[in-house]
Amino acid sequence: MAGQRGTTFLYGQLVLVLLLTVGGLWVATEWVAGLLAFQPQLGRAWFTVHGWPIFHPWQYLTWQYHYGAYAPAQFAQAAWAAYGGVAVAILSAVAMSLYRARGDGRSNTYGSARWADAKDLRDAGLLGPAGVVLGLGPDGHYLRHDGAEHVAMIAPTRSGKGVGVVIPTLLTWPASVIVTDMKQENWNLTAGYRRRFSHVIHFNPGERGTAHYNPLLEIRQGEREVKDTQAVADMLVDPDGVGERNHWTDSAHSLLTGAILHVLYTARNKSLPGVLALLSDPRRSIFDTFTAMLTTVHHPHGAQRYGWKDPLTGLPTNTHPVIAGVARQMLNKSDNELAGVVSTALRNLALYQDPVLAAAVSDSDFRIEDLMGGARPVSLYLVIPPGDLQRLRPLLRLMLDQIVRRFTERLQEPGPAAGEHPTLADWTRRVWHRLAGGGGGQRASASSYQHRLLLLLDEFPALGRLASLESALAFVSGYGIKALLIAQSRNQLTQAYGPNHTILDNCHVRQIFTPNDAETAKLISDMTGQTTVVHQQRNYAGNRLALWLGHVMVMDQEAARPLMTAGEVLELPDSDALLFVAGRPPIRTRKLRYYQDTNFQSRLLAAPPIPSGVRYPYRPSDPDNPWDALGAACASATAAVGAGGEGGMDLQNTDRLLEQGSAPPPTPVPDGADPEAAVRAQMLDLVAATLQAAESEDPAGRGARLTQIAVLTDEEQLLDEAKAQRHQLQHERALKQDHHHDPDLGMPL
Repeated sequence: MAGQRGTTFLYGQLVLVLLLTVGGLWVATEWVAGLLAFQPQLGRAWFTVHGWPIFHPWQYLTWQYHYGAYAPAQFAQAAWAAYGGVAVAILSAVAMSLYRARGDGRSNTYGSARWADAKDLRDAGLLGPAGVVLGLGPDGHYLRHDGAEHVAMIAPTRSGKGVGVVIPTLLTWPASVIVTDMKQENWNLTAGYRRRFSHVIHFNPGERGTAHYNPLLEIRQGEREVKDTQAVADMLVDPDGVGERNHWTDSAHSLLTGAILHVLYTARNKSLPGVLALLSDPRRSIFDTFTAMLTTVHHPHGAQRYGWKDPLTGLPTNTHPVIAGVARQMLNKSDNELAGVVSTALRNLALYQDPVLAAAVSDSDFRIEDLMGGARPVSLYLVIPPGDLQRLRPLLRLMLDQIVRRFTERLQEPGPAAGEHPTLADWTRRVWHRLAGGGGGQRASASSYQHRLLLLLDEFPALGRLASLESALAFVSGYGIKALLIAQSRNQLTQAYGPNHTILDNCHVRQIFTPNDAETAKLISDMTGQTTVVHQQRNYAGNRLALWLGHVMVMDQEAARPLMTAGEVLELPDSDALLFVAGRPPIRTRKLRYYQDTNFQSRLLAAPPIPSGVRYPYRPSDPDNPWDALGAACASATAAVGAGGEGGMDLQNTDRLLEQGSAPPPTPVPDGADPEAAVRAQMLDLVAATLQAAESEDPAGRGARLTQIAVLTDEEQLLDEAKAQRHQLQHERALKQDHHHDPDLGMPL
């Protein structure tokens, strides 16, 4: 390559010398012809241009030989052009020869790696007005990436990642964000400003003063409930992300799937602590629990609404077939095997014995759809102290897994078949989404999200291997989700995700702070690429006793060299960082310090206070629990069917409802009476009692109770009234909230 370039340069040199020589003679020829008034003795012109005769370039030499003595002044004047051109040609030849001998120093024989310049920064999209803050460019401009691609960051502890990337990004990102906040620094410094345009949620399940989140309330009733429940069970049986499954974990997975569904349909405490209470209830044996799961009427209209059928007989049933199937599997096991399965399930639920944590997951102050589908963005701070990270990791993993799964699917509520009119049950399910804050059938899909979502996961390998996140990185950007993943080193990534992980492969932008380990430094050196360096070797020859050596031979030699060696990477100054954008040369940036920048200092507002003992005040909505309507109906329907001689009766749930006054005493069923008629009678009693209780409640309570009745009875009028109560409460809350919106969410450059 270098030899071919040298040959081309030589040919160009010869052509330039020839053109300069001929050009000088041609100018002299035309000049002297004009001075001699184009006399006929000069001969015929070669051609004419606009009446001006053009002669051959060499005719100046011929005329000077024949007529120079007759007009010496004219020929002497034109000689400046002729010999000047020759002189310029000679000087150009000498200069180009020297340049060719010196070499340009940019050989790419062994590699062409180089540092990025201003054009590369612009082409990489790093000079825009918004995005993830990555530092400062050579001219002091902010470097920010706002594309859909993900960003990975390798930065050891105390290297400035918080003050230089995390906090500046939180102070400028205008959409929704989920950020892991181990020390609560991000909340203290950025929540005050982000509250001006978004809902701020402080989630610290290890403390009393926190927002609540119940993972089970994200299980969607209907055809998706089994899939959603199995996803929860997946995370429960693999709390650390190890990924090892065996007979006991597989059986515990099946048990937890059935137990969670049973709790959602029958229990008052519809949460993971409620599942723990179901499987460890000291008042009845585990066999009685499975018997109840096998015989309970889980929905009074299960066969009609959801098409439930007995898997053995194929006959319609109002007992959930999945729950009944799991219960039968457990009852068919030997005592020793069953004890092992139950103990495995309980071990994975032991975390929720903590009463503080149990309270934090008992209900929800926000729903997943609020993050991307609400009227305003949501800023979710996962405040987990380092001392609690190992203990609370299973809950964080479950939460993030649910979010990633939910936003990477199209949430289209199933409608009626072609040619059919929508039933009141179909309308009821759609109302549920509207009451929860949605806008219709499709929520947070790739084409309907309202706000982008930034997953800002600091120390994310400490959460263990999130298989759903690793696989989703390849396509999740198409759903409006951008990830900023921060790890301390490559070794930390390998320890969590294995040597063949694809985390870095799916991150278009990678930022590196000065590493502490040689393996990471070697990786970074390889990422910078190879460049070709040219050095000269001089050989001197001559008489050994002479005062000087008369012969000098200079030879250029090319060699390969990393643009930055591993040693140079380890010695990278603390003020600098390296940035790699796919398809662009590596970038050497300067670190940003928010406390040294007035643009960021002006946005440091006091974090909103978090009162304890009251419901979280900054929640984006008052999400209802669509499963609440089923507990009382399940107990009442089971009691009626049990009195009619079909199936068992969940006496414990019925007694609990009677004690709390939320269900009327079961009406005696005469012998031979139709069990379905008995169920309807029980439901009418329940409606009457619930309506009476609703008269003395606030709008939220009335809306919840009326919606509960509507789900059971398919009463459209009650649905409308429940919706009105719901809107009244939302309007009252909106008047009290500060909806100030900061129009300048971009950072001035």
